[in-house]
Formats: sequence, C-alpha cells, structure tokens
Amino acid sequence: MIGEISSIILLTNDVESLAEFYHRVLGFELNSMVSTKDYKELDGESIAISIAAAQSEVVAGSSLAIGIDVKNMPKAIATLEKAGVEITHQTDGPYVSIRSFRDPAGNLVSLIERHY
Repeated sequence: MIGEISSIILLTNDVESLAEFYHRVLGFELNSMVSTKDYKELDGESIAISIAAAQSEVVAGSSLAIGIDVKNMPKAIATLEKAGVEITHQTDGPYVSIRSFRDPAGNLVSLIERHY
C-alpha cells in the first residue's frame, strides 16, 4: 500500500555544505542518529530532507523543485537575505505568495505562504 511522501532525497557533490544550508538558513533539524559523512537527514514538520553523496557528477538545478510552507513570508525573506540568498522569482496572488531561490546545489526552492 502506498503511503504519504515522507522525504525528499537530494544528491549532491558536497553533502556538508548543502546540509548546513538547509539547517542554518531554512531551519531544518539535523537528525544525528542517521547522519554520516556521505548522508545527512534533516527533519521538518511534515517531511524529511535526505542529502546524499552523488555517485557521479550532479548537474546543478536539474529538474527538482522543493516547496516549503511558511507562516510569515516577510520574516522568512529577512532570514534568507541575511544569509545572502537571492530571490529569483516572486508571485503574490489572492491565495498564495511565493518566493523562489536556488539552494547551494542549484535546486529550485520555493517558499509558499497560503492565504486560506
């Protein structure tokens, strides 16, 4: 039986720096019980992000996008700006506000604030 999606796995050439970004900038908690040199797992409220060493060279920004819900977009943007993250796309509509950027490995990340 198929259950809920419980994790996203990011393959990278630099496990440490990508895990640090998701921990320090986005606030995911490092799960030290399942972390090694080549694998880090970070826990969010409803999903885990697994960061694993790629077996071959990874092309930055391939076809993966990650959406993360936020409750306070201005506060989230201030945190990103403080970390030197550049917002590459902005959408404000009646139902959602979205701010997108690239993580250090080139993956597209969108912060989503829902207005309903």
